[in-house]
Amino acid sequence: MSDVKEQIQAALDELSALYSIDTVRWYAGLWDPAIGGFYYSNSARDYEGFLPDIESTVQLLRIVENLGMLEGRTLREALPADVCDKLLRFVCSLQDEDGYFYHPQWGKDITTSRRGRDLSWSVSLLQTLGAKPPYPTAVERLANKAADNGAQLPAHLLDRTSFVRYLEELDIPHRSYPAANSLNAQVGQIRAAGLLDVCCDYLDAIQNKDNGLWQEGVNYYTVSGLLKVTAVYAAADRTPPLWKRSVQSAIEAALCTAPADAIVSVYNPICSLNSLLNTERRLGHTDAVQYIRQAVDAHALDMIRMTKEKVLPFRKADGSYSYFPTRTSHTSQGAPVARKNCNEGDVNATSITLNGILGGVTRLMGYPFLPFDGTVFDEFLAILQARTAPKKRPNAAIDA
Repeated sequence: MSDVKEQIQAALDELSALYSIDTVRWYAGLWDPAIGGFYYSNSARDYEGFLPDIESTVQLLRIVENLGMLEGRTLREALPADVCDKLLRFVCSLQDEDGYFYHPQWGKDITTSRRGRDLSWSVSLLQTLGAKPPYPTAVERLANKAADNGAQLPAHLLDRTSFVRYLEELDIPHRSYPAANSLNAQVGQIRAAGLLDVCCDYLDAIQNKDNGLWQEGVNYYTVSGLLKVTAVYAAADRTPPLWKRSVQSAIEAALCTAPADAIVSVYNPICSLNSLLNTERRLGHTDAVQYIRQAVDAHALDMIRMTKEKVLPFRKADGSYSYFPTRTSHTSQGAPVARKNCNEGDVNATSITLNGILGGVTRLMGYPFLPFDGTVFDEFLAILQARTAPKKRPNAAIDA
């Protein structure tokens, strides 16, 4: 047994070697002190047409918060007052009277998932900073069924019948990943509307009996749907009825030898397992926790090694990671976030790799993962304090 543990630790050490302080320096270089937020990528920072966004800002700050840099302090305690003030002004500037948060570079004509995610990220940052938004949030309005002051609340969340019709129109059994992503992005709103159990009951009824997923076949795409679904169940303090089959399918996808076409294909199986494990642990289901732990332990070494091989193609020379092996994703939930066809890292992919994959694997295996310390945070802050507003270049097209 000790030999196995030593092999696992050695494999984890090799996996952890994929991060470096260069990653933190790259993160810090995306700060815009004039706006008070972080850009998605170098091209977003350097070219006209792009601005900092709330998702990149909070994803980046969670890396700072979760991976050892603060040495026991909260983010609010550790960040200088002027940085906190700039962050607060940034997030508050995004809120509209309808309770949602909109970016000036995107406007209000955005996808449902983009709007839902920006709401969640914004509320999260406000809570972290110990502040309140200028207006009641859309979640608060839904909880109160308030449609006053011109609020545009989603029609599909105003009653059970409309919501079930919406669920049916998502066509989850044939497009489980994007459909469940839409649900996950709205989970706070769904809960506030009192429809979370309705959502889980519907998902219970359509879970695939053969693989525990929400679509036929076990592959990166269908297990990505599992990840989004498990987040909905977790919010409801529930687990899917065929969770054991879900676990086995997630492990199968994690061990798949097919090259990953996107960094989320590496991340989503690992995150699905962590989500199921954490929910069962929180609910006190000791037998389920033991089952998942044993299932993971049986494949731990192969899972770690395969994860490393699949992550490597996404790594860039500056310590960042790209969403696709040879380029970033220039859109996020339908909104433009970077120049097209740039072979560069982005905050989303890098955060997924560092906190989601490297951190996720070690958490899943029961090993601590705190790669950074206070000296790294000091360097991060020094770069932030030295930053000036970027001088933008014209956004000429890049040939494919």
